[in-house]
Amino acid sequence: MRKEPGFTLAEVLLTLTVVGIIASLTIPSMIQNTQNQELKAAFKAAYSIIDQATRRIRMDNTGTLKGMCTTNDNECLKNKFLPYLNYIKTCNDGVSAGNCWSTTFKYLDNTS
Repeated sequence: MRKEPGFTLAEVLLTLTVVGIIASLTIPSMIQNTQNQELKAAFKAAYSIIDQATRRIRMDNTGTLKGMCTTNDNECLKNKFLPYLNYIKTCNDGVSAGNCWSTTFKYLDNTS
């Protein structure tokens, strides 16, 4: 009786087990690294957009932000940025609940 060259079932299963263990150890870290890179890229893009809008506002206001808003009103600052940013909707003070923000919320201790 002649033996055919090849791998036994035990050898194939052992190899698949080792490959599975190595994959289970490396794949989660690769996914985490990819997510970190995506978050860094998104942060840089958002920072760049806000920086460009701020530079354009400064150019419109004689090169400075000083004295741009005469009062400490956040509506003034919002209105200065709106022409330079892409946005879906704006939320005004006092009328935003339910439209822009949830009407119910929880504190960090999980109380409403």
